[in-house]
Amino acid sequence: MVRNATDKQHIANMIDFGPGFGNLTQAYYADPRTFGVSFSARW
Repeated sequence: MVRNATDKQHIANMIDFGPGFGNLTQAYYADPRTFGVSFSARW
């Protein structure tokens, strides 16, 4: 399993507080490229 395979940095969420807070803008970026493997077994 691979997430964000191209390792592109894009904004996942952004909050604009407006002029009352000095035009503060907070942005949260998506996770970087990650790899994973999962296994399961039943007996």
